[in-house]
Amino acid sequence: MLAPSFPVDFEYPQIILDLKKIGVDKIVELTYAAKLINMEYEKILKENPDKRYICPNCPTVVKMIEFKYPELKEYIIDVASPMVIMNRFVKKEYGPEYKTLFIGPCIAKKMEAKENGIDYAITFKELQEIFTDHQENNILDCEFTFSVTEDGTPDFDKFYNDYTKVYPLA
Repeated sequence: MLAPSFPVDFEYPQIILDLKKIGVDKIVELTYAAKLINMEYEKILKENPDKRYICPNCPTVVKMIEFKYPELKEYIIDVASPMVIMNRFVKKEYGPEYKTLFIGPCIAKKMEAKENGIDYAITFKELQEIFTDHQENNILDCEFTFSVTEDGTPDFDKFYNDYTKVYPLA
């Protein structure tokens, strides 16, 4: 499960091939879950336009509020993060025994992953270290297959519709 901010550190579509080479079986974007969550936020905001809200996607902010500013807890939107939602989709689609790995920029996501049934979580920096180790130690690439777009470009594995594609960051 690859965080939408991956283009800051990795090239698309090369990241797909690099993950496959080190043995990652399925690679999904969190964009599908993010899109669903955005739709839920929009609905909540329309229902209560004058209410204040705090987005719960950052586990550091959520924990800080829980421990330092508990009076603000009521403002935290009761919707799981894209990582948690996508993990639910993956476990449902591939089975609960399927191991999930979240890859993102933030070390705090490791805590959130552990609390929400995600099997593993690593940062982009840790992933780069894995890629470097793989290359420097001449570790043989795993055999793999991958999904492709209509023009043959390596692509994410999909079990959902394709209305999100490399999440728009601008």
